[in-house]
Amino acid sequence: MAKILVLGSTGSVGKFLAAQLVASGHQVFGATRHQGEHPVPGVEARVLELTDPSTFASALEGVERLFVLAPPGFADTYALLRPFLAVAFAKPSLERVATMSAQGVEVSDEIPLRKVELLAEASGKDWVHLRPNWFMQNFHTFWGTPVREFQTIPLPAEDARVGFIDVRDIADAAAAALSKPASEVCGQAWTLTGPASLTHAEAAAILSHGLGKTITYQDISDEAFRENLKPSGLPEDYIGLLSMLFSAVRAGGAAPLTDAVKQLSGHEPRSLDGYVRDYAEALA
Repeated sequence: MAKILVLGSTGSVGKFLAAQLVASGHQVFGATRHQGEHPVPGVEARVLELTDPSTFASALEGVERLFVLAPPGFADTYALLRPFLAVAFAKPSLERVATMSAQGVEVSDEIPLRKVELLAEASGKDWVHLRPNWFMQNFHTFWGTPVREFQTIPLPAEDARVGFIDVRDIADAAAAALSKPASEVCGQAWTLTGPASLTHAEAAAILSHGLGKTITYQDISDEAFRENLKPSGLPEDYIGLLSMLFSAVRAGGAAPLTDAVKQLSGHEPRSLDGYVRDYAEALA
């Protein structure tokens, strides 16, 4: 059993990962920006503000394994994470680091998330990279307002296919990456996808069937997509990043499927139908 620090421990992936690790008997520290009890039972909250180096040492005290996840809203994740990781990788107690980036980051070493991976590879620690596809949960979070209020999914994806993945499967894979013997998982990059490669129109049909109402996909321009996101309060550079990511989707970058979830977790990845059943209330 290991002492593990989970970044993003209250977020969509991190909360499931932290709970999994606790259930497996690990001592889990959950990085959080706020003092107080951690919302996941059995997790010890540790204050970490990535823009405040004074919080780094206490958050990393005694940590043997580290799950690295950049918070949403930052376009240059490398600039955000590099100071913290420099301190983390200097800790003799740290043995293993698991990074979460995104499918396709290997196409360029200049992509910020890929630069984070390269930093881990050069650290001298055991490393493992997790590269998930687009989250199914985006349908009730990032794209949730138009789905709930207007029964539409307006995105600049054309008819490109996406191997949507459930965040619970990412958490299962991450738990394995942090728990299994290093010889089985480390030194590898695992691309994580769901079981099917779907267009957004096909995804809308699955949502419609599961929710009992008609959800339609609306193919929009990049400009319209950026305008739609402006009221959200997201930074301009992050909106630009999301727009750029959809150009990769249209080029087919999110279409390939892998069996990495099964290899790591031992079970098949969850289907979009199952996601809709489990999150019907959030989508309603």
